[in-house]
Amino acid sequence: MNKGINKSRIVACMLAAGFLAVGSGCTDSDFDLSNIDQTIGIGGDGLQLPTNSTENIVLDDLLDLNNSDFISIAENGDYMFSKQSDDVKPSHPSIDEVLVKEAKVNNNFKIEIPESSLMQTRRKSAGHTKLSKTASVEGEASEFQYRGNVPYEIRELISAKTASDINIHVNVTAELKKVIPTFKTMTVTIPSYLKLNIGKCSPSQPEYDAEMGIITFRNISSSANINIKATVGSIDFTTKPTKQNSVVLTPGVGEADGSIDLNGVALLGITFDEVNKEGNSLQNLYMSAKMTMGAIRVTETTGKFNPNLDLEDLGNVNINDVPDFLTDKDVTINLYNPVIELTATSDIDVAGVAKATLIAEDERGNEMAKVVIDGLNVKPNAVTRVCICKHKEGIDETKYDQVKVVSNLSDIVKKIPHRINCEAEVHADSKRVSTVKLGKEYTIDADVYMSAPLAFDEGAQIVYTDSIDGWNEDIDKFSFAEGAYIEMTTEVENKMPAYLNVSAFAIDVNGKEIPQHRIRVDVSNSVKASEDGEKAVVTPVTIKLSENEKGALKTVDGIVFRVTAAAGEKDAQTIVGKTINAYKHTLTARNIKVRLVGKIIADFN
Repeated sequence: MNKGINKSRIVACMLAAGFLAVGSGCTDSDFDLSNIDQTIGIGGDGLQLPTNSTENIVLDDLLDLNNSDFISIAENGDYMFSKQSDDVKPSHPSIDEVLVKEAKVNNNFKIEIPESSLMQTRRKSAGHTKLSKTASVEGEASEFQYRGNVPYEIRELISAKTASDINIHVNVTAELKKVIPTFKTMTVTIPSYLKLNIGKCSPSQPEYDAEMGIITFRNISSSANINIKATVGSIDFTTKPTKQNSVVLTPGVGEADGSIDLNGVALLGITFDEVNKEGNSLQNLYMSAKMTMGAIRVTETTGKFNPNLDLEDLGNVNINDVPDFLTDKDVTINLYNPVIELTATSDIDVAGVAKATLIAEDERGNEMAKVVIDGLNVKPNAVTRVCICKHKEGIDETKYDQVKVVSNLSDIVKKIPHRINCEAEVHADSKRVSTVKLGKEYTIDADVYMSAPLAFDEGAQIVYTDSIDGWNEDIDKFSFAEGAYIEMTTEVENKMPAYLNVSAFAIDVNGKEIPQHRIRVDVSNSVKASEDGEKAVVTPVTIKLSENEKGALKTVDGIVFRVTAAAGEKDAQTIVGKTINAYKHTLTARNIKVRLVGKIIADFN
């Protein structure tokens, strides 16, 4: 990278000024030197250029962002890393419907009216005998067994919405109709785990006690057409089982289906307080019922579930046009507090627990670094905002549902990768009670946004490399006398919250480094850091260029210098958490002095 003199004022351009000043002072177009020996010595102990200083140099003048799509300058001047993931593949979890089918129905029961229940007479009226107290008779009318397969994702059930028709028709013998012409009450009791929606019934609309499972007709004629029409609206799996009535879920093992078993008995009962025995047979006094129920389709369930949430790909982040100051082999981007904002949108009432894995890859797809983030929560049927950070410092926790601290988060960009793949494993929280519509395809989507201010943590450093060249046409006739050198001294004012370690080497006309055993460039010490990024710190710096091999100066075309900006330095306080600013953080070289110590030999032969 060659920005020219105007952007190399701190180090190399002062040496260039020394060379150019000395070179221009040794030539005069008014003299004809063609007939004399044109080898002369210039200099002595202390040939010095006038003292000078630079203006404040803002970092924006030095650090070229190369139109990068992942590092930019914010409105306040802070350097910011930011990147959105792309190509996120949403998940579409679903749980299949459950169909519970008839396994066995037995309606071959008779509820007989014992003759003893007719004998407790009190008085007679028009052939009817009033009983001294209300009599009651009840017995089994039907029994049934239903069974269905249950997807392995259903682990426990509390209740289920269903769709199934149920019809119960009561038969009364002709003899019973004569003897007991009116039923004070008629009850049909079904298992209370079945919750019915009562439809049109006859001869009247009955009462229904859903908690007890009792359907009650009052004061109906025994000769009437007695019929109950209903639908099974739901099943209550929390109902305590009895010997005759039970609903049992057996969850599947592994990915094998489980089962639902419904067993039950329907009871039929009557009460009466008046009989007509006169002239009527007391034989064949019984009732029966025929119950029919279709397959039970379970459409929605409340319970505990373990669906395959299947959100595996959170997209990837491609990093292009990396600025040069982040590409050097010695660069370590140990950022103080990188932040990943994970937004998950789910419309299924199942909570999730996620593990995210960030994988940094080079251009060949080789893994450079990996960071695993466990214990991320995904809220059910909601938008979940998770902040993944290295430090909670500066994070507004009220904006997020979860703030997850990951101490090694910045490892993923210690060396700038070509791509960051964002993978995930999301598992359902099968211990939480949820409500799920069976057969519905739900959607879980995610969005990943990475951001971080360019603020160093311990061990971080960036490397700025620059050069000034084009000297050779001016100095190709010069060489140092023995022991001579050019020296620049300056006082560098640094407002950056980073230590600056400067090194330099000479290059030839082909841009190749000239080894130190030929041309030596020494820098006295590093530039101290501003601890708060506000108050400038002054460091004296001396740069010395000398010739270790006679005549090597003639091959010099310029100087390349490297400035390593680091969070720490040996025996000095490490400065972390201070964001580098393009406009506030400046460098200034005060009292620049360039002097020639010894002589330079100019050979114009």
